Amino acid sequence: MNVAAANALLKSLEEPGRETVLLLVTHRLGQVMPTIRSRCQRIDCHPPAPEEAAAWLAQRLEIEQAEASQLLGISLGSPIRALEYVQQDLMALRRKLVTGLADILKQRRSALDVAQQLAKEDLELLLGWLYGWLLDIVRIGATGDESYLRHADVRNMLLAVARRASPQTLYALADLVHEERLNLMQRLNPNRQLLLERVLLKWSALAR
Repeated sequence: MNVAAANALLKSLEEPGRETVLLLVTHRLGQVMPTIRSRCQRIDCHPPAPEEAAAWLAQRLEIEQAEASQLLGISLGSPIRALEYVQQDLMALRRKLVTGLADILKQRRSALDVAQQLAKEDLELLLGWLYGWLLDIVRIGATGDESYLRHADVRNMLLAVARRASPQTLYALADLVHEERLNLMQRLNPNRQLLLERVLLKWSALAR
């Protein structure tokens, strides 16, 4: 939402029509303008219990409960997002990213080649996945406890990186990924391929 749209919404909130109830829904409260937040009553909607969500997802997708639980882990407990991953074939994109990252670590392809391949994809989604994986690597590296790993579908790659990468390089990469994702969310329109090249070159350094 740009500034003009936010101001128009603000006027509607300040002067609503008679017998009108306005419901605003967001999963990024931090990006809602303070002037809009201050005129709303906040109601938090929490995710369902994992068992309940897995049962619902298994029924909707006609899959086994274990597969549904794995999808929930990938989507950080959100059953609707897990459903979207399957219906929109986002799992294929996730596998494409995993393959690219693994190829970089094994020096089968360069960071520049992988960046060129992924530059036209949903970069905000890709960086969100990568950031989550980096957090898993940091948790495992700091504790040595593999139970902290939340993304079981990329388990082997994350464990391999956790054994080799230094905390300094991990934190630097995590900070970069977080910063670039925020830039995308704020519609700053960066050069997509250069963004990926910066990130993936630092990823390649984890294997050194």
